[in-house]
Amino acid sequence: MVAADVAEIVRVGGNMGLELNTSKSELIAHQELLVNDSTLQSFMRVTVGDASLLGAPIFHGPVLENTWSDLCEALDRAGDRLCRVSSQDALILLRSCLSAP
Repeated sequence: MVAADVAEIVRVGGNMGLELNTSKSELIAHQELLVNDSTLQSFMRVTVGDASLLGAPIFHGPVLENTWSDLCEALDRAGDRLCRVSSQDALILLRSCLSAP
């Protein structure tokens, strides 16, 4: 089904003068999945635990653990640094920076 959808994207995109860049395309799948489609085989293979979208982890796994650890370290550093500015400025900075992927 995914292979058929990718083929449709390639076909319709081609009619509009667009080309799918398979070197930048990823196939997120379990290791056990066998892929027979040549287009999908040309995609970079990413395991489910290593998948992220725009820097945000998609599933539980190593990427989530690393991202969580990095965010906790950044928050720890920010807490130390926020003590050096006024409380109102610190609150505004902290509130605007807490959003994370």
